[in-house]
Order: sequence, then structure tokens, then C-alpha cells
Amino acid sequence: EGLDSILLRRMVVVPSFEIHGGEKGLFDFGPVGCMLKDNIISIWKNHFVLHESMLQVECTCLTPEAVLKTSGHVERFTDLMVKDPSSGQCYRADKLLEDHIERLLEKPEVLENKELCEEYQRIFRQADAYSPDELDDLIRNKFEIK
Repeated sequence: EGLDSILLRRMVVVPSFEIHGGEKGLFDFGPVGCMLKDNIISIWKNHFVLHESMLQVECTCLTPEAVLKTSGHVERFTDLMVKDPSSGQCYRADKLLEDHIERLLEKPEVLENKELCEEYQRIFRQADAYSPDELDDLIRNKFEIK
């Protein structure tokens, strides 16, 4: 039996809005889940706030649309996805590029070439800032990621 089914059956977590068909990715805590969450938060506070003298801040979980527009999230915030045609698995394009570059940066022939190494590191740092066309060019043409 899988962990997911045990957590659901024992009502540690339950899908949010389940009686209305549910919403993917959203979960509510049941009684045991609430206690577990409270205990974890208590341990965290005890360590960081009391022993490390850090300050605690609690912010809203909701962000007004005006803030998202001003920050640019409404206009340009998009996680571009790519799909593996053989497995059907989907990946974030920027993460796929980052993972590929990480593997390249472990190769001795890349590490020995300072200029190439710096170029790959620059591309890695900017992976989430590329336009869809730039990402496509890097994935298909420059790195030929399949």
C-alpha cells in the first residue's frame, strides 16, 4: 500500500474541496496532519526563534493582482514546458537546461576549457530569464538536448 493512500485513509491530509470534485495540488490537513504541522512549527520556532534569536514574521498567503502586475508576474511569468515524446513526461524547460548544463560542468573536458566553462555557467545563471525562442534555440540547437 502506498504512502499516499495511507495518508488519505487516516485523514492526515485530504484533497481540498473534495466534496466539489477537488482541486489538484491543494490539500487540507486532517486532525493528525494538524498536530504534526503544529509540532514541526513548534520545533522550528524553538530552534530558530528562541535559540538562534531570529525574528518571526507571518505574511498573508494571498497576493493582490496589482502587486503581481507591478512585479511583472502577470505579463511575463510563464514556466515553459517541454514534453519527452517517448515517455510523455513533461519538464520545465529552464530546469531541463540547468540539469543538462550541470552534467556538462562535471566533465573534465569542459572544466579544462575556462572560456567554455564560464559560458555554460552564464547560461545556467540566466536559464529562467530566457524568452521562449531563446530557450528553444539553446535546447534544440546549442545543446541538442533530446
